[in-house]
Amino acid sequence: MSRLHRSNPPHPIAGFTLIEVLVVIIIAAVLAGIAAPGWLAFVNRQRVTSVQNDLVANLNRLQSDAQQRRTPVQVWVDVSNPDRPQIRYGAVGATFEDSRQQVLGDEGIPQGTIRLRAFRGFDNDGIAQTTWQPLTTTSSGLCNSIDQPCFNLDFLGNPDRNRVPFKIEVYEANSPNGSGRKCVIMPTLLGQIKTEQGDGCNTTPRQWAGL
Repeated sequence: MSRLHRSNPPHPIAGFTLIEVLVVIIIAAVLAGIAAPGWLAFVNRQRVTSVQNDLVANLNRLQSDAQQRRTPVQVWVDVSNPDRPQIRYGAVGATFEDSRQQVLGDEGIPQGTIRLRAFRGFDNDGIAQTTWQPLTTTSSGLCNSIDQPCFNLDFLGNPDRNRVPFKIEVYEANSPNGSGRKCVIMPTLLGQIKTEQGDGCNTTPRQWAGL
């Protein structure tokens, strides 16, 4: 007696249709578009913090060097460099061009994203004022004007009498006055280095000087 062979019904093929794949891609793109600005803002805030920390560390180092060597040091804030946040330092009387370069922050910071700017809070007589004056003069030549972004540290590591209060701001290039900006301030002749962020950077020179 012959047996009847019955073929099993075909199993459905597991997978996604083209429409389902396109829907997933569109949803992922929308979510990425929503999350990207927030993530970029977070990363830039971290970069600003990195530059600020490095700036403070280098200023402390230069103060220590001046004390140990009993030799004054001149410091420039390179406000005219749009690519890398950096300072320069060297012997008092040296030009900006002859001073040593110190790039700030992590090496992975993309060029042009984080910048520096400097402000003076004193007048021609070295008296603290009620507002900060931006030092927009191109970083170059000799440090021989109060409108240049530079100052001297004496052999004790203290700034010149006529160069405080002095403020350096670290900011995102695409949001110069945003809440993510941070600042480093030398408020008095004693050489303290103070840090602030956001609206705290707006504290007036006279307040920083304790007047």
